[in-house]
Amino acid sequence: MIEIKNLSFSYRPEGPPVLADISIRIRPGFNFLLGENGAGKTTLMKCVTGLMKPIQGQIIVAGRDISTLKPKEMAGLVSYIPQAHVPAFNHLVTDVVLMGTTRTLRFYQTPDGRQTDRVLDILSRLGIADLAARGYGEISGGQRQLVLIARALIQDSRILIMDEPAGGLDFGNQVLLMRTLQDLAEAGYTILLSSHNPQTAAWFATHVMILNEGKVVAYGTPEEVMTERHLTAIYRHPVHIIKNNIEGAVRYCFYPASGKE
Repeated sequence: MIEIKNLSFSYRPEGPPVLADISIRIRPGFNFLLGENGAGKTTLMKCVTGLMKPIQGQIIVAGRDISTLKPKEMAGLVSYIPQAHVPAFNHLVTDVVLMGTTRTLRFYQTPDGRQTDRVLDILSRLGIADLAARGYGEISGGQRQLVLIARALIQDSRILIMDEPAGGLDFGNQVLLMRTLQDLAEAGYTILLSSHNPQTAAWFATHVMILNEGKVVAYGTPEEVMTERHLTAIYRHPVHIIKNNIEGAVRYCFYPASGKE
């Protein structure tokens, strides 16, 4: 559903490229994007969402070149979900989700009862219907992330782009968020999520992309891509992989080497 062809990006016309000649087809499912700070993860995601324009290359989403799409057309294909935050105004959770309907409304039109019913259906699907009448600024960080996902789902786009959504969440909220996204991927959504945590990728991803110095160096299943060699290269510290059989399946644990001989 997402195809990137010969993509390069630089913040200055004569500056060094942040992304260099990337060509890749991102498969449907739960895709994690890994790389060290400054590798170009956020830049790549902003290019895919149309927030930044590359200096060369194409991005094809659902068979359409995004450079030809109007903002409302783009919003119908791709939803961008930022890190959870506390807004200046404590809007009700239902109102925050209703903001996702703006692409389908005409000028001066407001959401009607049908759209409000859809909000409640989506909140129920995500298991947070009890938050509907709560203030967005009064709920936990993990709950706010689920509300932002609900806002993306009401756009009716099938591609979700998420930039480090688990940053700052405790372990329980991280698991809740990842299991929710895993369910959405199994329901047919394509999810591209950047993360600094390779362990979470090993547990939940269907595919992992490794970005290093502005280039994609590997893309495939976690078992194929998350090798000691790749992780050591991108994080610049020796990494050991320990395999355990848990609940009838092989699980991976990443352990930083001491660096001592």
